[in-house]
Amino acid sequence: MTIRFYKQGDHMKRVLFVLSLVVILSSCSDDSAVGPTAEFVQTTVDLQLYFGGHRVIVWIDSLRYFDANLKSGAYLAGPDATFITYLLRSEHRMIVAMIDTTVFVDTLHFSLGSAQRYFIGLQTGDTISMRIQDHPFYYD
Repeated sequence: MTIRFYKQGDHMKRVLFVLSLVVILSSCSDDSAVGPTAEFVQTTVDLQLYFGGHRVIVWIDSLRYFDANLKSGAYLAGPDATFITYLLRSEHRMIVAMIDTTVFVDTLHFSLGSAQRYFIGLQTGDTISMRIQDHPFYYD
């Protein structure tokens, strides 16, 4: 390809414009190269038993999702606290800290798959246990 430079300003401007346009368009990628979009799933987390009377902090994948001072007392029915979030359908790490005069920290690993919604129930004792299901927990 031969490019001729003329002293006429209009022709030179057109050539430079076309060359710039070719460079810009060739550097653009098509949408198929991006890949599929990430899917999120609604996830409800219930702090079910023995969290009352503590400050409770929950991190999921290094982001703080919950931080509250929970009142102590026996609940007739239901969890000590609940929060709802949206998480990727993938593997996750949850860190739960309970703080009063001492600090108790536990790390849990879990995976979210193809269900429409997930419900995570946390209970504490010597360690923190986790139950994951695709339907709400029923409290009597």
